[in-house]
Amino acid sequence: MTLGLMNGGRGTILLVDDDENDQVLFEQSLLRAGCPIHLVALQDGRKALEYLKAEGQFIDRNQFPLPKLVFLDSLLPAVSGGEVLKFIKNDPNLRRIPVVILTGGISPTDVGKMYDLGANAVCLKPASVNDLHAFAASVCQFWMRGTISGQEE
Repeated sequence: MTLGLMNGGRGTILLVDDDENDQVLFEQSLLRAGCPIHLVALQDGRKALEYLKAEGQFIDRNQFPLPKLVFLDSLLPAVSGGEVLKFIKNDPNLRRIPVVILTGGISPTDVGKMYDLGANAVCLKPASVNDLHAFAASVCQFWMRGTISGQEE
């Protein structure tokens, strides 16, 4: 599913989360924050890999550009968030894309594994809508406006 957020064309965020409600709330929070991005939301790890590899319905890079930032739910159907993370960080064309793991709960051991695989951050999913709005605003400020990407444009 590609959500309609487009506000200035500054980059694409790939959100991989199996909960459609979380996807919609995340999009609304980014809109509220005035974040100049395009959000692509997918529901499982297999679709995320297809997107990142430009396969199947995602073959057109003009329509489905590489993301400037990836948010991965740690628990995904089909292919886990950890496997998608591992793929990204092992691919020379993708490994510089920042990846943030979002989770409803995770053990300290699993947090360490995510960082070992190359996660740029591991974050608990915000517990309230207000917390989500604040999270989205900080994401936009730091990752989309305040950092310089290692990706070629």
